[in-house]
Amino acid sequence: MNGIPPPPLPEGWTEHKAPSGTPYYYNASTKKSTYKRPLPVPPAGMQMQMQMAPPPAPMQAPAAPAAQPSQTKKTKKEKPAKKTSIEGTAWMRITTNLGNTFYLHTERKESVWEVPAEIASQVSQLEEDEQNGNAAAAEKKRKREQKEPGDSGWIDVEPKKAREDGENEDGSGDGGDDADYAAAARAAMDAERNHNKNILDAELAEQREMENERMREYQEKKAAEIEANYNHEEAVALFKSMLEEYDINPLMPWDMALTTFVNDSRYTSLRNTEDRQDAFDEYCRDKAQSAKRSTVSVDPAISYRELLRSEVTSTRARFEEFRKTFKKDRRFFGFGRDDKEREKVFKSWLRELGEAKRQEAQKVEEGFKRLLRDTSDITAQSDYKELKPLLSSHSAYKKLQSGSTKEALFNAYKKELAGEQPEELPKAEENVIPAPIEDEPKKLDKAARAEASLKARQENFNKERESLDKKTQASKTALAGNEAEREYRTLLIDTVRNHKIRWRELEGELAKDSRFNVDLSVRRKRDLFEEHADGIYNKRVNGVKELFEREFKTLDDAFEDVHDKIKDEVAVKVLDASVAELERIYVEWQAAKFRNAVKEFKELLKESSFVGYWGRVKKGEEDATKDAEKVFKAEEDDDDETDEGVFGGGNKDLKQLAQQVNIDEMEKILSNDSRYRILQGWDKRREVILEYLSGMDKDIKILT
Repeated sequence: MNGIPPPPLPEGWTEHKAPSGTPYYYNASTKKSTYKRPLPVPPAGMQMQMQMAPPPAPMQAPAAPAAQPSQTKKTKKEKPAKKTSIEGTAWMRITTNLGNTFYLHTERKESVWEVPAEIASQVSQLEEDEQNGNAAAAEKKRKREQKEPGDSGWIDVEPKKAREDGENEDGSGDGGDDADYAAAARAAMDAERNHNKNILDAELAEQREMENERMREYQEKKAAEIEANYNHEEAVALFKSMLEEYDINPLMPWDMALTTFVNDSRYTSLRNTEDRQDAFDEYCRDKAQSAKRSTVSVDPAISYRELLRSEVTSTRARFEEFRKTFKKDRRFFGFGRDDKEREKVFKSWLRELGEAKRQEAQKVEEGFKRLLRDTSDITAQSDYKELKPLLSSHSAYKKLQSGSTKEALFNAYKKELAGEQPEELPKAEENVIPAPIEDEPKKLDKAARAEASLKARQENFNKERESLDKKTQASKTALAGNEAEREYRTLLIDTVRNHKIRWRELEGELAKDSRFNVDLSVRRKRDLFEEHADGIYNKRVNGVKELFEREFKTLDDAFEDVHDKIKDEVAVKVLDASVAELERIYVEWQAAKFRNAVKEFKELLKESSFVGYWGRVKKGEEDATKDAEKVFKAEEDDDDETDEGVFGGGNKDLKQLAQQVNIDEMEKILSNDSRYRILQGWDKRREVILEYLSGMDKDIKILT
């Protein structure tokens, strides 16, 4: 079947491809498109056969296959039996073979069982016409409308066939009627297929609507049952117990958590989604607060000490290795400001660990000594190796790990026994006098010197140790004082916001805070308070001076003009100063501004190349003089003057010119700099220039 080519398209139809690749067909004359391939016009020989064939019935259903024996008892399927178009609308009334009636909108593919409000009047008129015997006229009109192009209604071919037969009997028919009949037959078949599709869509829509209705009825019934059994509080508790059972994470949003428990029967214990979400949010809040309460807040210092106690078990441990291993552990980085503070506590722990180990060692040694004292078989002449098997069965012997220490303690105990029970000397040897030793005095002197040296070193060590202890104590005291001052300053920052408040007014309020009870004298606390208040005042005064600087134009600006511009500024209101106080601040600022301007003006005179140049020419410096001669030489060539020259050859004496400096020309040059213009109107500005020039050379002549 795949090898047979499709039949050609009728005239006016063209084939196209949809974006999905599916072919569709378009008629340019009728402006219609379809996915079904149009049938071509049959040849002339087939027209007679089609004419003789009976036309298809408008409502004929496709033949059903022969029923199996097991299917003979099935109920009859409901199908459309009669279709009636509603005049002037796209609605159609359809009556099924079981007598049910529904309405179909052919364009929107919408079907309803009840009469739509928009066609209620047309349906009433149609029913009235049918009751009054006008059903035949209505049916004829309906069939006529179905023949129009673009209508998806049924085409009645039988009347046309009868008319054609009548025309042929009269001899008035021709061959063109056969083509019309075939076209009408194809149109009827297409209309039948379209209507079947419309009916199928209507049935599917109806099934979906019925399914939704049944679901709504089920949910309402279920909610009614739950509501009858539980009140709202009980339903919320049941819903929360479901969430608790599923162990819902309190940080998970509602949309993500819903899939976990939506199929649980307890989900419908609350009737609407809003109540469920409220119960879910309440559960999440309670769960989060419970988790927060269960988390005990631990001091970082305690956590750090616990880390040292569990991980640092040797006094030979190094902080660098410890930090490298635990730098990402919260117990490590959560304590202290930096590694220096952590290392300090680390070393302190090593000292504590060493002391604890020494005490433990002493305790073990004391236990071994008790074991020796409790063993009656030990005498001053006993051998350790012989008694070792006897002692090794005791726990005190096993606790002491070092064998050399055990033997040393055993020998010390033997000496102790020997001291308690001294051996008796033989009688023959009682009167024996030992021979004198010649080197004994020298040995005694050497021992005395060693003892004296040792004593001197011990005294020096004690003095140095005492001095070091004093310095250490002083450093600790200073550190404690700095820490106390720092804590007290934080209290002042948090409490004191007004620079006008006094110590006596606020002392009682400050005393309520625990930071007030630091180890500082009352006088020191008061000094720090005054220092803090002065800092606030100076900061606010600087803010007002910045406003003065912003509004500055000249040094002669009056305070009244400036005050009118800044009186509503935030900095002025925060300072909360009287007009007289503001004027005093302005006068001080203006005086400082003037002094700074004079200083900068004097620096300008030193930097001025014009003044410096003529000063160097006046002194006869070679480079400056040669430059000036070149300038004036060019002027001589242009003017052709013959006056007596510089140094016997020029026409202008540069030294003489330098001695006659014009102050007006100098001020003209200086006026290009803002440091000169800022002193505009100051009557002593020229005096400063003259004073500077006079300082360069007392013999200079100033032309004014």
